[in-house]
Amino acid sequence: NGSKNLADVVAREAGATYVRAGTNLGPAGGYALGVRHLFDAKIVDDRDWIMFIDDDDPPNTLDHVQKLLAFSHSLQSRMPVGCVGTVGARLGAAGRMVRLDDSLLHGPVDVDSIGNGMTPLYSAAALRAVDFTFKDLFFGYEELALGLAIKKAGFSVLADGDSWLNERRRWGRLGLHDRASIVEHEAPPWRRYYSARNLVLIVREHRALTAAVVSTASVIAGGALATWRTRRAAPLLSTLHGVAHAWLGIRGRTVEPGSKR
Repeated sequence: NGSKNLADVVAREAGATYVRAGTNLGPAGGYALGVRHLFDAKIVDDRDWIMFIDDDDPPNTLDHVQKLLAFSHSLQSRMPVGCVGTVGARLGAAGRMVRLDDSLLHGPVDVDSIGNGMTPLYSAAALRAVDFTFKDLFFGYEELALGLAIKKAGFSVLADGDSWLNERRRWGRLGLHDRASIVEHEAPPWRRYYSARNLVLIVREHRALTAAVVSTASVIAGGALATWRTRRAAPLLSTLHGVAHAWLGIRGRTVEPGSKR
């Protein structure tokens, strides 16, 4: 986010180009800025692949990129591939994220998004075909918004089911039947705000109105449960704040990271 002398450090240690954002754009804005630079500087063409990397979640194997490229090349003769990765997610018709059963994880698996923490590969052609409205999400679910836009543009978003199953085995998550079965750390209020706002925004854009209503109710119920568990009002209040902004169509960096409200 523009640390002093960072450009020099990146050039010296990684031999890479650092594009200065000037301010905290969040993951969504950062990815969009990087991709736009690649296109504007004519560094890539439509045959290339672009990898999104989260510094908190680097690839966990040395051959991660090699495997994903091989996976994508095995599919390209059958369909236009827009994004490939190891672990994906689907947005259900009712506006809730759906956990796929273990039995479905083999070969290419059609999903709506690939988690950015799993260092996905995006086709430059697919990224060129979509606009960058997802950059205004700032934080949370930007990969879902991007994946759905890529699919709407006629490309596939696919996870390597066999690698996905291995990831579940590695983390002891085999046999779970619902996303709620996965114990997650309580999110701070600012993260909960963006998660609630962005999910409802995306459902409103890509699913029916009834799905947006169901998604809203589900998100609020999650905030209420977190408030009951923690005996603090902040989770529910931040959730309601996010949901209200979603229905008003408010995007962008509206709550500062680290905020306790």
